[in-house]
Amino acid sequence: MDHHHLLPTAGSFHGALPRETTNAGPTATPTVYRHQSSPALILPRTEATPASLVSPQTSGGVVSLADKSEMYPPTSPQPNGRRQRISSLSMGGGRMLGHTRSDRGSHTSLPISTGFETSPLRNPSSHATLSPRVKIASSAELLAPSNFSVNGESPLSSETRPLLGGMPRKQESRCTCSWAQCWATTTSFSRPLVMGMINAIIVLPVMVGYAQIVFKDPFFAPYMPTLINLMIFSAAIHQLGFSIKSKLHFAIGSVQDAGLIFLSTMSSSIVQICKGKGASDEDILATVLCWLAMSTALLGLALIITGKLRLASLVQYLPLPVVGGYLAFIGLYCLEAGLGVMAHRDISSPADYGALLDADLWILIAPGVLSGLILLLIVQRTTHPAALPLALLGIPLLFYVVVLSGGWSMDELRSAYGVGWIAEDSPQPPFYRSWDGFRFERIQWYAIPKQLPTWLTMFIVVAFSSSLDVAAIQMELGTPLDFNRELMTVGFANVLSGVTGGYTGSYIFSQTIFTMRSGLRSRMVGIIVIPFLLFTFCLPVSLQAYVPNFFFGAVLIFIAFDLMLEWLWHSRLLVTRSEYAIILITFAAITATTLIIGFAIGCGCCVLHFLFLYARSSHVTRTTDRSSVSRGFNQRRILAKYRKAIVVHRLSGYIFFGSAVSILDTIKASIKVHNESKEACGMSENELEERRRRSSTWPEKQNACEDDEETLTHFLLLDFDVVNGVDATAARSLFVTLVQTCQNYGITLVTTGLATETKKLLDCHGVTNFSCFQECKCLDEGLQYCEDSLLAQIDPNLHPQRLTPHDESLEGVLTAYLAESSSFPLPESIFQSSAPLSSYFKNLDVNKGDIVFRQGEPSETLYFIYHGSFLLRRHAQYRAGHYGQGGIIGDIDFFSNSNRSFTAEAQEDSRLYALSRQDLNRLYADEPRLATMLLHVVLKSLSLNATQNRLILQRIK
Repeated sequence: MDHHHLLPTAGSFHGALPRETTNAGPTATPTVYRHQSSPALILPRTEATPASLVSPQTSGGVVSLADKSEMYPPTSPQPNGRRQRISSLSMGGGRMLGHTRSDRGSHTSLPISTGFETSPLRNPSSHATLSPRVKIASSAELLAPSNFSVNGESPLSSETRPLLGGMPRKQESRCTCSWAQCWATTTSFSRPLVMGMINAIIVLPVMVGYAQIVFKDPFFAPYMPTLINLMIFSAAIHQLGFSIKSKLHFAIGSVQDAGLIFLSTMSSSIVQICKGKGASDEDILATVLCWLAMSTALLGLALIITGKLRLASLVQYLPLPVVGGYLAFIGLYCLEAGLGVMAHRDISSPADYGALLDADLWILIAPGVLSGLILLLIVQRTTHPAALPLALLGIPLLFYVVVLSGGWSMDELRSAYGVGWIAEDSPQPPFYRSWDGFRFERIQWYAIPKQLPTWLTMFIVVAFSSSLDVAAIQMELGTPLDFNRELMTVGFANVLSGVTGGYTGSYIFSQTIFTMRSGLRSRMVGIIVIPFLLFTFCLPVSLQAYVPNFFFGAVLIFIAFDLMLEWLWHSRLLVTRSEYAIILITFAAITATTLIIGFAIGCGCCVLHFLFLYARSSHVTRTTDRSSVSRGFNQRRILAKYRKAIVVHRLSGYIFFGSAVSILDTIKASIKVHNESKEACGMSENELEERRRRSSTWPEKQNACEDDEETLTHFLLLDFDVVNGVDATAARSLFVTLVQTCQNYGITLVTTGLATETKKLLDCHGVTNFSCFQECKCLDEGLQYCEDSLLAQIDPNLHPQRLTPHDESLEGVLTAYLAESSSFPLPESIFQSSAPLSSYFKNLDVNKGDIVFRQGEPSETLYFIYHGSFLLRRHAQYRAGHYGQGGIIGDIDFFSNSNRSFTAEAQEDSRLYALSRQDLNRLYADEPRLATMLLHVVLKSLSLNATQNRLILQRIK
């Protein structure tokens, strides 16, 4: 049940105090006042107040502020120039509420008496912090200096009466506040007492209804008073466990609805199995009671182990639509149980609804259905915390008012319409005899193995449901909770319940939130619930003998409508249409079959739903990446012209049979070839048809008369870096087909980032045996291979990376670099000057594998590559650039005066010209024209690599 609608919102106001000097001395007479609306009290700091702060103390819920204990806004300095703040606060008779320390901090919010939530008081216009705040949450009275004022007016009541020995007590003014504000003024003990009684009143009839559900089989009818007592006792034990163990002091726990159907299924199954074997009634009862207790204890141990191993996230893998369908079925189950209780009929399936067609039975049923609907409306339409408990008490009271006014006797009530309004007053065994049915020597162990699958499913569902409860409490609390710890708490309560003969349970999140919103964060509420439940357990009479049957039926009807409305109707707004369909399918499957089969059908639908959505999602993305190799202008021009010759696709996720077709279609659409490929030239139409037959894919074809080589595909690169795996079906239907197509059309298939298992799978299917197949370690290496191969195919005389300088000097290399990257010819004397450019550089010969500089080192030198090549890496494994002859490395870090962003490693024996910062300054002074031309080279290099560097950084982040 969800009672979070009932929870009040405490009223409060924010008052800003004047900053005039307070002249209260040590002997000032304190004055007592009672606040009406739990105000946020701001105590001002003044220049006259000493730096030391006297710690306030409490006595019996009364907060005493000594005369010197004023707090200051953070903007007001102390005489010593430092600010003071209260650093801790707690509540209790005679204990210190706070102590102070001097520091330069700003402010602290201090809620007194309950909880530790804080919030600063700010000026609404300037959003500046005015002062720390003390919020009186549950203390009814406050002691303050007699001259204490708020906004120049005393907040104390003007009429006084003696309150504390000889002290004048102010006469309280007439209360005009709301119920929530009055609730805040209730004394510290009466509030938990009231809340405990409210929770107990809610729990009691629910436990009676739950007993009717768990022991729904007609076999248990003679034992129902004792079984109801055991259910009530189990609720008390659960609350004891949560009061002891839970980190949430306001937690309310009890037997929960999530495990009811499993308990009912196991109890009915044991009855049927044992009856089939001819077991006696005592043996059947002992087997049921002992197994339900053992299954509860085992469930608790499993939850504790799950929490200890920090596996709470695993139990949350149970799909929410399946749980929603199950909870809707619980609603239907409660509806059938409620109708059965009121009609005294076994209603366990839609086929049994015909037994309800008797008009006399509907006279007994109608009040319960109407009362259940009224309870539902009260929960949905009212917010007062006493609304539901008063309604629960009012239903039987109204019944007896009608009975007394009509003059009916108890005997007439028990025999009315053949079944009676109330149950027979059979002798009630003493409460200490409730465990007489637990006879371990009479357990029929042959009936237990068939219950293990149900127990396992119950464990998963209860764990998942408990996680949902904790999540709901966490959302309301606004503070992260440790799901593993809370799962262990639920396990501890279930172990206690199991060893005492009880049943499964968990947090009752609606009542927990209900208690939290009331402003109580004390264990006292849960502790007070326990004796109320135990008192009912010890009663010498049965509740059913005096409380009308339709009352218990009304509670079950209320729970049924609440669950079914939530999951069969309101859930459509919280899930997708397909998930909502799974909720309905799971609900129908459990109703039409069994619990386990229905769960299996629901989970199967979720798996199919996932596969369908996953197969439809995009697992292939076409990119226009280029390699990180720094190339000359001619190479760049050719690669730009033939940019469509290299088709790059990045694969992702798990590639399986469901996604293979869509991936194949996407890649096929991106490949372009001639109608007659080089191998197909001169072939007849029959031979072309044979080629089409051998290749199950036929890439997009250009017009046969069109000879646009720039648009044809030469290389197909597939990046597997973020692929989680490939199944055998995809390996054959996708990659074998792709490599065959590439072989037929002269396209080189390049793969990068292949995992070991994926590579092994492709090997087994023969993909790597094709001559067109090429594997590279990473995407950048694969791009470099495609570009180098393409350049070699188009112009065999053009080196993929090197320049063609007219002479081998540094000036010749730079002149060639500028000429190749410029759209106009340059004079050969561009770098001629009185002093050669190379005189400002230092030659640096490096061997293959040498490190020129490392990532993070200072950048004091600029390097020009005379010949050779260098690889730049980031974080030791990412290729960030590949530079050849004429390239410049370390330029960005050098001119930005930042540490090296990459590590430079020689890929072959190379020569560098190194220009230090000091030599560059000397070049500026000696040869400004030469320095300008050098900077022109650097600027052109930066502009040519700007786009490439941005793409590379995006790729390696």
